[in-house]
Amino acid sequence: MKISLKIALIFTVIVFVSCDKEERLQSKLEGTWELRHIEGGYRPANSPSDYEPGNGNILKFDGNKFQQKYGTNAAINGTYTIIEEETEVNGEKLSYKIDFQSDQNVIDPYFKISGGKLRLYYGHIAADGFVSTYEKE
Repeated sequence: MKISLKIALIFTVIVFVSCDKEERLQSKLEGTWELRHIEGGYRPANSPSDYEPGNGNILKFDGNKFQQKYGTNAAINGTYTIIEEETEVNGEKLSYKIDFQSDQNVIDPYFKISGGKLRLYYGHIAADGFVSTYEKE
């Protein structure tokens, strides 16, 4: 009986801690982010790698909803979830991925938030992947 109680307690703690991490990440994602830099091989021809404030390339998170806007193009809207999934991209260890649930073709990137910046990893740079860096508005 004691073993069953210990296992149930450990399971409860793990579930509680996992949910808490995802909620904290979601709260850090909340708000409006604007693109500042793209690094890597897959960029539109003649596009810059650095972007000034007010460039109109926006990623907005509100609850479980997102909106992605590129300049004057129509915005992509949908919902998202955060998935805990370990990987290594471009020599960086990453633990979380954003699952953009949208009717449109939106790639699900791994991400990292630090120092007021959101970095989205779309594959490996060596294989024409890219990393987008956003700053919170």
